[in-house]
Amino acid sequence: MNECIIEFNFMDAETFATTHDRICYCEALIKPNGMVTYAVPSHQQALLRLYMEKYNLTEDDVWNELNVEDSPNEIMAEDLNIVQVWYDFYVPTQNMTPEQVSSINILKKYKCIIRG
Repeated sequence: MNECIIEFNFMDAETFATTHDRICYCEALIKPNGMVTYAVPSHQQALLRLYMEKYNLTEDDVWNELNVEDSPNEIMAEDLNIVQVWYDFYVPTQNMTPEQVSSINILKKYKCIIRG
């Protein structure tokens, strides 16, 4: 597999929202502590990197461990308790924290999320 170098720049939701300059576009992840980062190059790749870091796995290890017939994004996001954000909506986890809820409300206030 091609290894993709991803550097995360997690920041508080207010900073993220006020520096976000893309109109009608927002792909992000929210950690349990409420910190937000862009989901680059995609939600799946960003979640994959965080999952690999948590469990000290290679990409091949992760794909061998996960049932790809299920939703890998959903499995990794639930395990990491990370909320996935798109401009039109967000995908909550079953154990969303108050900090994540606060971040979502801030992103809505600044129109980074328009529904949800």
